[in-house]
Amino acid sequence: MFLLLLFLFALLIITVWRTYPDIGRVVLSLREFWLCRRHGFTKLTYHINGVPLSCEDNYNREKPLLILIHGMSADKSVWYPLLKSLNSDFRVVVPDLLGHGESRYSPSFRYDVQSQAQIINALIWQIGTTRAHVIGSSMGGHIAAYLASTYPETIKSCTLINPAGLPASKQSEFERLLARDINPFLITGSRTYRKLLNLTMARPPVIPFMVRDALCQQHIDKNEHYRHIFHDYLQSGWLSMVQLESICCPTLVVWGAKDAVIDVSALDNWQRSLKTLKSSQIYPELGHLPMVESPKRVYYSFMHFYQHHCVSKPVAQETVENRKNTG
Repeated sequence: MFLLLLFLFALLIITVWRTYPDIGRVVLSLREFWLCRRHGFTKLTYHINGVPLSCEDNYNREKPLLILIHGMSADKSVWYPLLKSLNSDFRVVVPDLLGHGESRYSPSFRYDVQSQAQIINALIWQIGTTRAHVIGSSMGGHIAAYLASTYPETIKSCTLINPAGLPASKQSEFERLLARDINPFLITGSRTYRKLLNLTMARPPVIPFMVRDALCQQHIDKNEHYRHIFHDYLQSGWLSMVQLESICCPTLVVWGAKDAVIDVSALDNWQRSLKTLKSSQIYPELGHLPMVESPKRVYYSFMHFYQHHCVSKPVAQETVENRKNTG
């Protein structure tokens, strides 16, 4: 009996070793499937100019359209913590940008901000809604701001979370690494992946080691994709004053003060440059991905902005509120 148990235990160890980190991938896939289906999201592939774009869509057709745009080397899963809160008020569509997640990569594609924004604009029109609210994180914030400046007839409001696109007065840890010819997005193993997580989040969520290593391997498999995408992205340059002055929709900017990728001092430039900036907020204890670190706080900031600056109040309600304020 003892020998049988020993044999079974050894077989289990060998099975785990030979399939690792495939087990982590299965757990990750099941978790993401459960999270999205639980909140009524369906995985869809939209074909934009013949290019397949993987999205999660809650098909809430009667509600305003909200597009969530992730950043460099991330994918649509960074928005999953927010889906439950946003689900009832919006038609939420969460795409994987080209070359990220489950969306196709090709060395013949261009991945600069202009090209990525054209894809998102075409996605909005293909969905069949002529106007959309957008929330963008990091590189996705840069893309969202470019969308708002270039397609003012399409973008109804713009929320930027630790956005790229304008320089900071202080150098971040990420920029110091790039200056030493070290690109943190190009990882080599679990150690450098953990460093990337710690760089992007001041309060990283607890990730089971098997799932974390599966994510690490997925990232390594796309290293050359990310090298190409990052190169194209850098060619985009900063947003110009002409572009920033073209933004005519209400805008919100939020930032994690402990951002080690884009220093929070960049917020000063956004505040000086955006004429339609309605609100800005700093989260003292958060890093580069506040929507992952503290999704409720980001949700409340966004909804406060949306309800006060993006929704037309009925005349009667406005009159009552004005009377309260003057009385």
